[in-house]
Amino acid sequence: MNDFRLKLNVPHKLGIISTMENQKDEFKYYQLPKEVVRTTNHFEVEKPSGKLEINFYPPETPFPEEISCLEHENLWILIASGNGTITKSSQDFTIDNVPAVFFLQTAETIKTQGQFSAWIVRLKETTPTSNPPTGNTVISEKILTAKELKDLKEEAAKAHPSVAEKFPAGKGETICWALGQWNSQSPLNIAFEGGGLGSIGDEMHKEPQVVEIHLVNQGRCVLTCIDENNNPFKFPQQKKGDLVIIQPGTFCQMSRYSGDYKGFTIKWAVEPGGLIDPKAKIYHPLLNLF
Repeated sequence: MNDFRLKLNVPHKLGIISTMENQKDEFKYYQLPKEVVRTTNHFEVEKPSGKLEINFYPPETPFPEEISCLEHENLWILIASGNGTITKSSQDFTIDNVPAVFFLQTAETIKTQGQFSAWIVRLKETTPTSNPPTGNTVISEKILTAKELKDLKEEAAKAHPSVAEKFPAGKGETICWALGQWNSQSPLNIAFEGGGLGSIGDEMHKEPQVVEIHLVNQGRCVLTCIDENNNPFKFPQQKKGDLVIIQPGTFCQMSRYSGDYKGFTIKWAVEPGGLIDPKAKIYHPLLNLF
């Protein structure tokens, strides 16, 4: 099985330093260590828990008009932006340039009309994840409204005083854990992330049994990680279609976003049938490297 140690042609220095970063001497752009893989548009990997395949569809590329979930498979459609209609289980969903996540299981089919910036994610599990969600509401799709996005930005700005002091409310980053093991039968946890002026991302953290995947639809962000020798490094994701895959147990942090950033984060348990425990997240005791 693949272990993410892919041979990628990554420049020794990426050479693009955004004004949204605070440059520090201890950080350097260099070829990525084995803990992190950066690629673009398409990714496939096998782990003990199953085989994952991810494909990007930019808005200028025709989006499939019919998408079927194969036998013993789970499928997700992650829409960051665009306009059109999604038909699922005879129900029409209108997408008006807002993020949306759709989850399909074996033999389900979805039909689409329109133009989208989106990802299609497929997972064949070796052992089905048994994760009855808590509460009474079990969902298989989530469409964020413009008001929800505005409220999330305001909450983010208030959460970080340094941002709130410099920028007005509504300019913080957006992150919404839209669909996952807590509210659906989805074995993956999926969040939409959007940038905002002055946004500073999350805290330096790791999850020992979870693969973390970042998908870029548009804009720029900076990812900071710590390698096995405890050396911090950071690198920008600069173009649509970028994927960054972080191995379990690696400290990482999305440390900056541009104002136009849109993308998704996926969390995937590597053990067969494994559940993602939020309490298992470990924060770095010394480093919080915005």
